[in-house]
Amino acid sequence: MMPPTTSKETGHKVFRRFALSLNHFVRHAEASFRGVSLRSRVVMDAFCRCIGCAGCSGTRNPLGGCCDKEPQRYTVKRRNGEKSDGFRKFCKPCLRVQEQQRAVGKKQVSELGYHPRNDLINPLSGGAHDLNGHGHDHVPGNRPRIVLFGDSITEQSFGEGGFGGAFADKYKRHADVILRGYSGYNSRDAVALLRNVFPTNDPTPPVLVTVCFGANDAVAEGSFMEKIQGCPLDEYQENLNSILEHLSKLNPPPAVLLMTPPPVNPVAWKQTCDDNNYHGDEQPDRTLNRTGAYAHAALGVAR
Repeated sequence: MMPPTTSKETGHKVFRRFALSLNHFVRHAEASFRGVSLRSRVVMDAFCRCIGCAGCSGTRNPLGGCCDKEPQRYTVKRRNGEKSDGFRKFCKPCLRVQEQQRAVGKKQVSELGYHPRNDLINPLSGGAHDLNGHGHDHVPGNRPRIVLFGDSITEQSFGEGGFGGAFADKYKRHADVILRGYSGYNSRDAVALLRNVFPTNDPTPPVLVTVCFGANDAVAEGSFMEKIQGCPLDEYQENLNSILEHLSKLNPPPAVLLMTPPPVNPVAWKQTCDDNNYHGDEQPDRTLNRTGAYAHAALGVAR
């Protein structure tokens, strides 16, 4: 609405007063948005989803992305006349960069006669195997990641009643739960996997890592599986320390939940081995006391 005028005011003065009023309204609206709490933006996921380009702000957002700018807004007018507001995927500077890259791609198509692989030339495409060396485990996007790292206990954790499924259900609206469980592996094997599963140059490292090894390390001395899976107690502790040290080098370092090997029922385990022809040992190769020693060692490392 235009401000009231007097008979003495000219058309120029009326327009100038209207422009000043409009400018004041725009500034008030911008100030109102700036007053929105960071928590509200996190709940709305109102952050640019770019994984790294020249248009990014250079500041990580609370959801793990590389840009903390607000995505570009849009308004859609429906057939019934109602209007709905929303956000695009990227902020305006990042959208400009994408437009420039699309223009470059079209030029290459016209010159080369084919379209080159976007996952190698365009970091915005989110290709898992790009030239930046993010590693095969890199997952782009704003959602935080929880990685479950361990042996067969972790591998089977998404089964009925497993802790992996419980994690996924608990954080289904807030984080992606990624399974990295390897049946038959011990802590020595885990150390060898660290660079591939948790590359130190990952731009979006996980926010939480569960580490669960020791059930295979604790196989009984003299058993058939000792040379395959067994790991001495002192080496087991060193391996856990190596895992924690490597995770601390990620930027930012994740929270770590170090899990102890669970108690074992030797009789039930022996029956499982016999039913599946794991080996021909006459005695169970897992005992409660030996597994308990490894569990206490893991507690000592965690403390």
